[in-house]
Amino acid sequence: TGTWRGRNLYRSTDGGETYQDSGLTTSRNITGVVQNTLGSANHFFWDRENVIDVILDYSGHTLNSTSEINVLNGANRIWVGHNNGNSGEIIGFRTATLISSNPRRYQLSNLLRGRRATENFISNHGANERFVFLSNQEIKSINYGFGDRGYGWRYKAVPTYFTEPSITDYTTFINTCERSRPRPPVHARGSRDASNNLTITWFRRTRLFSPGL
Repeated sequence: TGTWRGRNLYRSTDGGETYQDSGLTTSRNITGVVQNTLGSANHFFWDRENVIDVILDYSGHTLNSTSEINVLNGANRIWVGHNNGNSGEIIGFRTATLISSNPRRYQLSNLLRGRRATENFISNHGANERFVFLSNQEIKSINYGFGDRGYGWRYKAVPTYFTEPSITDYTTFINTCERSRPRPPVHARGSRDASNNLTITWFRRTRLFSPGL
């Protein structure tokens, strides 16, 4: 609603017996539900065929088109994937077309697929996936270290002015430490000289910010 005031994220590592406060956010990020099943595409080129039909959770939010160079430099990044938060694809979009205002529905086209080493999940999409706009201002990272790897802890979002025990809904999330994995190289090439020696070249991908790859 328009009176949303923020939430605290609570985390339980003992099956819900106790919860610890992980921090407050007062900013509402753009989220939604994808209405179509996103088709596969080649992540080396612009995807001009597939579109993303999304209904936003909050009617006050908007999505905007931008230039191709801005998308290549990291603008209009979204995450589309399963409700459990794992194995989703990061996508850039150039064109946002408003389909309806109530509900707030957009069609996103001219897509840049498989960003930030998520090309392995391009063909894994299904129905009713979650949509998250990746904003540096709205998204926070909470790092508990490698001791969390593989454990399914409970997470509970508690609205401001509510107490933790009054909220019974929770989400189980398994931390796979995906961000700590080395990214696979791209654009591998091989060539042989007159002596039949093979020289292999490639582009490495750092875990630091690399918008073009």
